[in-house]
Amino acid sequence: MAAAARKLLVVWCCGCFVLAVDLLLDVFVLTSPFSERIALVFALNGERVEVNAKDVDPTTTLNEYIRSKTKYKGTKLGCGEGGCGACAVVLSRIDTATNEPVYVSVNSCLRPLASMDGWAVTTTEGLGAVDSKQGLHPVQERLMTMNATQCGFCTPGMVCTLYGKLKSSQKAGGSSMAELEATYDGNICRCTGYRPILDAAKTFARDSDIEDLVCKSTPRGDYDHKKYDPEFPAFLKQHKTPETACFQAPGENGVKWVRAASIADVWAQFAAHKNDGDVKLVVCIPDPTASQTQTQPCIRA
Repeated sequence: MAAAARKLLVVWCCGCFVLAVDLLLDVFVLTSPFSERIALVFALNGERVEVNAKDVDPTTTLNEYIRSKTKYKGTKLGCGEGGCGACAVVLSRIDTATNEPVYVSVNSCLRPLASMDGWAVTTTEGLGAVDSKQGLHPVQERLMTMNATQCGFCTPGMVCTLYGKLKSSQKAGGSSMAELEATYDGNICRCTGYRPILDAAKTFARDSDIEDLVCKSTPRGDYDHKKYDPEFPAFLKQHKTPETACFQAPGENGVKWVRAASIADVWAQFAAHKNDGDVKLVVCIPDPTASQTQTQPCIRA
């Protein structure tokens, strides 16, 4: 190897370890069997998105892509560190064990764009809007009718966080009031106050008591998911995400992203780059579609 890379970043994502190498582009050659991807394919509010591999910068987050490359501006950027929840969106993908979609809300400011192959992304616009044919989604409507918003900056994240929880707990019979309250531990509101937000969320709980809530006319209990929820994109049901993938950043920063299929592949990458300088494991992102038996232990720095 002609010159040493400066840093190796390893991330657990989509059931695989992901390695991003901060390197000297003009002299570095990746000596691994991982092939370059032709394109990154995912869905955004039901629409197919295909990003050419040469345009996938491993340093770009999902939030940056949504806000700078699409028409959907509801998803906000607050702290940029995963602490405020303003950037929350809902991700879903097919669980290979059940062949059914699973759902999870995530902070899009922390989610790398390069990890999005095969995922369906739903923002607040994908659920509903006042001027759309379907109107407001029940989650949006209850937050509105119970005065759970003021300046509105945090509201899209509040909507997606709650929707993600309701979808993920749907098959288990829904969530309790305590569980829905805990769902918002990563969302910050700087002006409305949490009482109306939590009251609106608790109306969806299986154990909600309408007498404890401020607005007596607000509907209580779960809603008709088949009627109001967007369908999982049909094209993703047949999409196969490769076990291994490699993205090279455009421009001069020289970041290379490699997704490994197993822990053995991770150690092989470490062996290949053992003389490349500082090597760290800095973050892990769990895959909600992986079962307990499928999930492998995550290595941390």
